[in-house]
Amino acid sequence: MPKTVTYHANAIIYFQGDKANGIFILKQGKVELSSEDIATGQKLKEMVIIGEFFGTQAAIGGSKHNETATALTECAAVFLTVKEFEALITSNSRLLMKTLQAFSNKLRRIHHQVQSCLTSDHINISQEAGLFSVGEYHLNEGQYEQAAFAFKQYLKYWPSGTYAPQAKLKAGEAQTALERSEEKKPGKKANQQASDDSVITPEYLEAQYELKKYKIALKGYLEIVHGEKYPDLKSYAEFRIGCCLYHLKQYSDSVKQMSIVLTKYPNLEQLGDAVAFLGLSYGGLNQPEKAAGFYRKACEILPESSPLYQMIIKNIRQPGGG
Repeated sequence: MPKTVTYHANAIIYFQGDKANGIFILKQGKVELSSEDIATGQKLKEMVIIGEFFGTQAAIGGSKHNETATALTECAAVFLTVKEFEALITSNSRLLMKTLQAFSNKLRRIHHQVQSCLTSDHINISQEAGLFSVGEYHLNEGQYEQAAFAFKQYLKYWPSGTYAPQAKLKAGEAQTALERSEEKKPGKKANQQASDDSVITPEYLEAQYELKKYKIALKGYLEIVHGEKYPDLKSYAEFRIGCCLYHLKQYSDSVKQMSIVLTKYPNLEQLGDAVAFLGLSYGGLNQPEKAAGFYRKACEILPESSPLYQMIIKNIRQPGGG
């Protein structure tokens, strides 16, 4: 059960670098969060308003706090475990919106700090385009194993690169063609499924998703989440599970899944997409007011060129769409 904890003035609630073991909601008094700008080394200070969460990002991510929380006055805070917080937030869309607002504000600050540290020297466009071209060459020549390897290497080094969407599709195309060629070899039945679980690759699943084969994609992403083969892709797989559930019109399950994803992975690269799908799922449940709130939040995060952004704008402009 959530419990109320009291602190004396000038008490340290937690230090930067401490392991996060729960989430706080300020109930009374004043709390200051202090950290350091990653670009300039300048000390940053932020006041927590009564009713706000703090310590959330580190607790949900199972990481260490990236700021120090200090009680400036006598104060009281409600302490929740991560499980208690997830149970609370999945049943309260207004609470989820409030959390998203806090996350998006923090993400903007981090984004600006990181951008100030980057220079054009960190990006080698010729290498990126070159590796993608190698994959295309092998694919066109029918050398599917080499093509799949090249596209996988591209996605490893440039997961958000210029050609990443095409690389995912082409990797899946190469993998599928490779499987078919293997099936035609002597001693194998035409419709036999490969027993090697390496066939179920992230690229293959993404290709199935793009081909609107959502049941196949859903099953594969569930295997990634519950397996140990792709630990770095579990957050993306959980996100894709929510997308598949939406497309399969399992809107209630999609709402639950995306709510959990947003609380567990506040730094998710596909944050805007996840918020958008949450809104679309509420729309599917005929809850236009809840849908509209998430539509607006998605539009703050997604680039205007995104197809999902355009879909959201279209929904907002429809009668009763928010």
